[in-house]
Amino acid sequence: MNTLLSTSSSLSLIQQWLRNQNLPFTADDAVPSKGQGRWAIVFDQVRVHLMELHTGHVLLQARVTDVPANASDSEKLVTRAMQTASARMTMTDVGLSVDADGTAMWLQVQLPTHSTTHDLTQAVQRLVNEVELWRHAL
Repeated sequence: MNTLLSTSSSLSLIQQWLRNQNLPFTADDAVPSKGQGRWAIVFDQVRVHLMELHTGHVLLQARVTDVPANASDSEKLVTRAMQTASARMTMTDVGLSVDADGTAMWLQVQLPTHSTTHDLTQAVQRLVNEVELWRHAL
């Protein structure tokens, strides 16, 4: 029994969550150094990226849409996105971001260091629901 506890505690939050969801992770992922773990899982046509940050926090992100190359279409999308972000700001901890090269919009949520697998489950559900809402809105 002590072995099970020590094995469980040596797993990262994401790995514990993957195990609880009966989702595989490779032997190479067994004990990543802090800030090195990255996984991607698809739920309801939403690919959720789970990342362990050097701070011990967990970052979840999912792509909402591509940003059009055409300046006029891009401006319209960004305007709708800012309106949606403003309306959603008080309702959720999920935030809008744009990738470094400005080609895609993402939603992100960050979990603090001492989060539980239940917290992670709730965050994944919120993120997937928000992505579906945003895709419909945009």
